[in-house]
Amino acid sequence: MSRWDDFFDRAMREISKEKVVRDVGGAKPFHKDMAKYGELFAGCDYKTVDIDPDAKPDIVGDIHNLDIPDGSVDAVICRSVLEHVENPIKAVSELRRILRDGGKIYASVPFVWPYHGSGYKDYWRFTRDGVELLFKDFSKVEIEHVRGLLGSAMQLLPPPASNVLVPFGAIVDNAVGRKKVAAAFNVFAVK
Repeated sequence: MSRWDDFFDRAMREISKEKVVRDVGGAKPFHKDMAKYGELFAGCDYKTVDIDPDAKPDIVGDIHNLDIPDGSVDAVICRSVLEHVENPIKAVSELRRILRDGGKIYASVPFVWPYHGSGYKDYWRFTRDGVELLFKDFSKVEIEHVRGLLGSAMQLLPPPASNVLVPFGAIVDNAVGRKKVAAAFNVFAVK
């Protein structure tokens, strides 16, 4: 398992200990990905939130202005969403607002990543400095680079080449452990 996959797994295990969890942007396509964590989340109030009613979320809502009371959520998952919103700073502020004090958030954002706007706009890419700015108001922030130089470069290749070569690049990047280039960033933060 790569260090970034391990980071995600540890974050999901930590978040699954909470009672009220909202997976913002988690309906399609990630609902299927979360199935392997279903048993962990079985004991909590886990609901998906998405702006698109066709994605069949539990709650339809805009990340910029969620109809969720202040401090009413123990944990938030926000995977590969912030690049698709008009104002990611406002979006993260809104996610922080709904978290209770000590509440946890896992987020992922792209850096070196192909355009992926089919069905949704694709506005942003985030450097490590940008990630730090987004989560500056949290009391604790951990950031893990996803992939490295080789995996990031291979990520930009068109399929099917990227499908074959990205896993190879990930193995090399995981072994080398360089953190100067990343395809994306995983973030775990505490309010």
